[in-house]
Amino acid sequence: CTVGGIGAALAGGLLFFLGAQRARQHRHRRPGQRIALPADAGTQIEDELRGVDDPVTFDHVNRALRTLAARCAMTGTALPVVRLARLLAGPLELHLAAPAALPAPFLPTTSPTLWVLDPDGDVLDADEADGYPAPYPGLVTVGRDFDGGLILVDLEHVGALAVDGDPADVSAVLAAIAAETATSLWSDDVRVTIVGAAPDLAQVLDAGRVRYLGETDRDLDQLMDEMTDRAAADRTALDEVGVPSLRAARASRVAE
Repeated sequence: CTVGGIGAALAGGLLFFLGAQRARQHRHRRPGQRIALPADAGTQIEDELRGVDDPVTFDHVNRALRTLAARCAMTGTALPVVRLARLLAGPLELHLAAPAALPAPFLPTTSPTLWVLDPDGDVLDADEADGYPAPYPGLVTVGRDFDGGLILVDLEHVGALAVDGDPADVSAVLAAIAAETATSLWSDDVRVTIVGAAPDLAQVLDAGRVRYLGETDRDLDQLMDEMTDRAAADRTALDEVGVPSLRAARASRVAE
């Protein structure tokens, strides 16, 4: 952990976001203009993030998940439903909601719902992987288990996640989940709406992928109307391309 209990996946996402922001500033700067550098406190936080981040591990996980999507697309196989992922010092584990057969580079175990990433397996390189949608954009860190394994839950599958505890701690956890979801390597075009918590996060990230709403009835009614309209539009789009779900759309490369 680092400042505010930030975990490795979030640290990697934030550093990726910072790099993208600086690249954008470089592209738009006038000749001879220098981009603003972070203040001392910002530099210290960035150094702490780099101490937590494991770019090789999370880049490999990202490419492995997209490799899974690519090979399911090539074979016409349905993407497996993932309950959670577990990342130890060694391989990535995928815990499935139901038994399924996964293609390489994932290896079977004695449990039909547990598959392990072969650390020496063949995964797509970065350019190839970017050509396939992230199969689990809702995969987000929720903590560590007693063995030190990093636990990532697929929010898209669980639907709702309860976080209980001291209000300040709960707010920090929710802000971390929101920030990670908006910046992780495998979240693609996910948009995050925060209701009532972390009101400054959208301005801090300034990525167009996070917005804040208050807790008034008007705000909540607006959000529910938008979600209802979006769900109807998605169902229409899925019907038009002949796939039954977003998961199937990702496996057939029509997720856009």
